Amino acid sequence: MEPIPFNLNDYLLVKLTREGYKLLAEDHNRYSDLSFFRDPDSFAAEADENGYTKMQTWKFMNLFGSKSYIGGPHIYDTNILLLPASTSVPA
Repeated sequence: MEPIPFNLNDYLLVKLTREGYKLLAEDHNRYSDLSFFRDPDSFAAEADENGYTKMQTWKFMNLFGSKSYIGGPHIYDTNILLLPASTSVPA
């Protein structure tokens, strides 16, 4: 199997739980003014037809990394789809 280049700026697809959407909304609202306030349901509504939410890998790691441990809160499905910008392996 050949390695696939993947950059932390590349995107992934993840199925968030209600708690995951709550954390996403809290983070958004922490850095936005009140005119851009969003609730968890507004983020959940952006999931695709299979329930996946798209975000950059670095953002996913930043938001959920400290809560990703054995016995931690169930904030996302552990089956994540990576969307590398390029699937070619550099020479």
